[in-house]
Order: sequence, then C-alpha cells, then structure tokens
Amino acid sequence: AAQDEELAAQRETVNGQDEDLSGLNRTVASQDEALAELKDTMTTQEGNLTTLKDIVKFQSENLAEMEETVRTQDANLAGLNEIVTAVKAVMTTQDGDLAGLKDTLSTLVSKV
Repeated sequence: AAQDEELAAQRETVNGQDEDLSGLNRTVASQDEALAELKDTMTTQEGNLTTLKDIVKFQSENLAEMEETVRTQDANLAGLNEIVTAVKAVMTTQDGDLAGLKDTLSTLVSKV
C-alpha cells in the first residue's frame, strides 16, 4: 500500500513534469514563431533600406543634373545680358542718328 501511494505520488510528479514540459514546448514554439516574424520584419526593413538608398542615390544624381542645368542657364542668361546690352547700345546709336536726321530734315524743310 505504501508503495502504491509512493508510486501514485511519483506519477503525479511525472504528470506535473509532463505538463511543465508541454508548457515549455508551447513557449518555445511561440518564441520560434516570434523569431520567424522578427526575421521577416528585418528582411522587409533591409529591403526598405535598400530602396531608400536607391532613392537617395537617384535624388543625388538628379540634384547633380539640376546643378548642371542651373550653371548652363546662368551662362545662357549672361549671354542674353550681353546681347541686351549690345542691342541697347545699337538703339542709343540709332536714336542719335535719328536725331541727326530730324535736324537735317528740319534744315531741308526750312530751306524749301
């Protein structure tokens, strides 16, 4: 009878340990799932980082092209300013010529 009671107690202990082991197995399985999700998240983040790096590289290239365009436009503007200055000088000369012609015309008209 004492052995039966001891055997029953041992069975209870083993059953308790089995339950504990089952609980640990569930915990490990849950942690495995969480780790797999974390790995997926990290893979996604690595992909996002690569995409962001590509975007920054593309934007840097675009910025370099825009800077070159601005330099070209500055040079074009400087050229246009030179043309405008030359046209103004020609117009000033023509204004003087026109004034001289008016004087000559007035002189001729007054003689007639």
